[in-house]
Amino acid sequence: MPETGQVVKGYVTQTNKKGCFIKLRDGFESRVQIKDLSDGFVADPMASFPPGRLVAGKVEKIKGSLINLNLRESSVVGESDKLGYDDLDEGDKVPGIITRLERYGAFVKFLNSDVTGLVHVSELSDDYVEDIGSIFSPGDKVIAVVLKKVIDGEKCKLSLGLKQSYFGDDDAEGSSSEEEDSDSDSEEVGLKMLEDGSDSDDELPDVESDSDSGSEESDDEEEEEEEEEEEEEEEEEEEEGLQPMDVDVDLDSEADDYMSKLQEMVKAEAPSDSDSGSDDSDSDSDRDDDNLEWGATKAATTKEDTDSDSESESDSEEDVKKVNKKQEKKDAEAVIAAREQALADGTADMNPESAADFERLIAAEPNSSELWIRFMAFHLSTADYDKAKMVAERGVSRIEYTQEDEKLNVYLAIISMELNFGSSTSLQEAISVAAKNNNGKKVYLRVGELLVGDGKAKVGKDAVASKERCAEHFNAGCKKFKTKNQVWIAYCKWLVQEGRSKEANDLVKRAMLSLPAHKHVETMSKFAQFEYEFGSSGRGRTVLEGLLSKHPKKLDLWYVLVDKEVKCGDTSGVRSVFRKIVGGAETCGAKFSDKQMKGVFKKWLEVEGKMGDKKSQEVVKQEARAYVAKSK
Repeated sequence: MPETGQVVKGYVTQTNKKGCFIKLRDGFESRVQIKDLSDGFVADPMASFPPGRLVAGKVEKIKGSLINLNLRESSVVGESDKLGYDDLDEGDKVPGIITRLERYGAFVKFLNSDVTGLVHVSELSDDYVEDIGSIFSPGDKVIAVVLKKVIDGEKCKLSLGLKQSYFGDDDAEGSSSEEEDSDSDSEEVGLKMLEDGSDSDDELPDVESDSDSGSEESDDEEEEEEEEEEEEEEEEEEEEGLQPMDVDVDLDSEADDYMSKLQEMVKAEAPSDSDSGSDDSDSDSDRDDDNLEWGATKAATTKEDTDSDSESESDSEEDVKKVNKKQEKKDAEAVIAAREQALADGTADMNPESAADFERLIAAEPNSSELWIRFMAFHLSTADYDKAKMVAERGVSRIEYTQEDEKLNVYLAIISMELNFGSSTSLQEAISVAAKNNNGKKVYLRVGELLVGDGKAKVGKDAVASKERCAEHFNAGCKKFKTKNQVWIAYCKWLVQEGRSKEANDLVKRAMLSLPAHKHVETMSKFAQFEYEFGSSGRGRTVLEGLLSKHPKKLDLWYVLVDKEVKCGDTSGVRSVFRKIVGGAETCGAKFSDKQMKGVFKKWLEVEGKMGDKKSQEVVKQEARAYVAKSK
C-alpha cells in the first residue's frame, strides 16, 4: 500500500466526466477527481486521459482501500508559489482560463491558482453582448480585471471584468494582437445590435428584463444542480473548495447599470436633423466659393490631394502591420494548439520541449538513464552547463543502486560533458568518481571508446593532444587492471588502428608477462585479427600460423584463419588451409573427430559456393567421400 505524499505511477483504466481511475504498479486501484487532473483547464478528460496512458501522481488521501491521487504537475514535480485570494486586490489584471459559460456571465479560473471568479454579462464587453458563446468558449485564455473583492466568512468572492475599456492604458503603450482582435469582435457585436433596430428606447427595458430573468433562472438551476451533486458525491468530493456559484455578484444592479450605459451610448451615436441640415448648407457655400475663386480652390484641392495620398500610405502601412500581427497571433495559436494536442494524446512525452516536460517524464521513470541524459542535453543546448551538471548529479542519486548499467550511462554522460566542456582536471575527477561507484574495468573501457572517438573528430594540434590523452588513459588502465585482457586488447586495437603496429607488438609482449596463461591465446588471436583488419595481412597470417603451430587442436583458430583469408580474397590460401585440416596429423599436427570434420567439409563447401565454381565444389565432395572411405 502506498503512503500519503508518495509519487506513484500507473495506467489509466477508465475516464469519465468526473475524473479517471488509475491501476497502480502493485495492483492497487486509485482515482483522480476532475480538478486534480491538471493545473490547467481540461476540456475533454476522456481525450486527454485515454485508457492505457501511463501517468504519475501524488497520493493525496487514503481512506480504506480507496486511494486519491493528484496528477497536477505542480503537485507531482514540486509546487511553485500559487496565486491566492490574499494576493489579489481590486484593479489587478490577472491571466486566466474561461472554465464555464452561463446566460448571465462566464467563470474564469486564474492561471497557477485555484481562484475562480465571475465575469457578469455586462462586464464582458463595452458593447451589448447578445450571445456569450459567439465571443468566448470554455478553455479560452483571457486577462481579467478584479472589480470587486468580498470576504464572506471563510470564503472570498470575486467579481471580474473583461471590458476593453479597462485596458485602455495598455493599448496606449502597445497592446497585443489578441486585445486588438477582441476590440474588433466587440465592434462587430455593437454594429449587429444597431442594425437589428435595437436603438429604440422603448425596446431597451425588454432586453433588460430578459437578462434579469435569465440570470435568476440560471441561479435557481445552479442551486438545484449543486444540491443534487452534494447528495451524490462522497465526503472528499464535497470539500472541493470554492464553487463557481459562490461568487457574490449583484446581477440585478449590474444589469441596470449596463442597460443605462447602453441607452446613453445609442443616443450619442444617433445623428440629429440639425446636423444634417448644417452639412447641406456647408456644401452649398462650398459650391458658391468654387464659382468665385476657381484658381485658389484648385490649388487648395491639389494640396488636399497630396495630404490624402500621404494619409492613405500611412493607413496602408498600418493595415500591413495589423495583418502581420494577426498572422503572428494565428501562428502562435497554432503552436499552442499543437502543444495542447500533444499533451492530450501523450505524444509530447516523445518530444519534450521544456524542463517541466522532462520533470514529468522523470517522475514517472526515475531509473531511465536515457531521460536523464536527454534532460542534460536539453540544458547543454542552451549553453547552461551548470544546470546540466545539476541534472546529472540528481540522476546518479535518484537511480536505484540495482540499476548498475543505467547509473553507468549517466556517469559516462558526465564524463563526456567534461571531455567537451570541462578541463583535464575535472575530466580526471569525473573518471575517478565513476570508477569508484561502478565497475572500474567497464568505466575505463567505455571512457577509452569516448577518447578514441574524440581523437578521430579533431584535427591538428587538438588531435595530437587528444591522442596523447588517449594513450595515457590506456596505459593507466593496463597498470590498474593488469590481469584483465580486455583492457590490453582495447589498447592494442587502438595502436594498430593508428598505424603503430610495432608499438602494438611490444604491448602484446608486455601483456604476455602480466596476463594468466589461459588468456594468452585469445589475446594473440585478437592481435592477429587487428593486423588483418587494420594493419598488414602478412603480419596477421604470421601470428595466427605461429599460434596454430603451438595449439593445432584449436579448431576455432583454424576457422579464424579461414575467415580472414576469405576476407582478403586469397582463394588458394583458403584451400591450402582446408587441405591442411583434412590431412590430419601429417599436415596440421592434429587429428579431429568425425563430427568436427563434418563441420569442416560443410564450411569448405560454403566457401567454394562463394569463391569457386561447380567444379571446385565437386572437388570438395570428392575429398569428403575419400575421407569417409578412409575412416572406415
